[in-house]
Amino acid sequence: MAEAADELSTPLGQQTMRKARRFRLPFTAMQALAVLLGLFLVTFFGIALFTAASLLGGLAQSSSWLLAARALQGIGAAIAAPRPPRSPTPRRSRR
Repeated sequence: MAEAADELSTPLGQQTMRKARRFRLPFTAMQALAVLLGLFLVTFFGIALFTAASLLGGLAQSSSWLLAARALQGIGAAIAAPRPPRSPTPRRSRR
């Protein structure tokens, strides 16, 4: 209840910044994973997880299974989405 009252008393821009900060750590972790394992491998794993979860959602026999499949789809999409930060200076080709 206190969190709802706090959201009503703060300006919209501050609320948006707070919500954006909540996503920073998971996306930073996925970016670090992409740097360590390779962007292709992490993106492939995310798409494979999303596809498998879609199949599970299509075969779901109850709303609980469908909800779990949708959660896995969200995780797969989040893993596939982040990209590693680019270098601030362009790379020069060596000749």
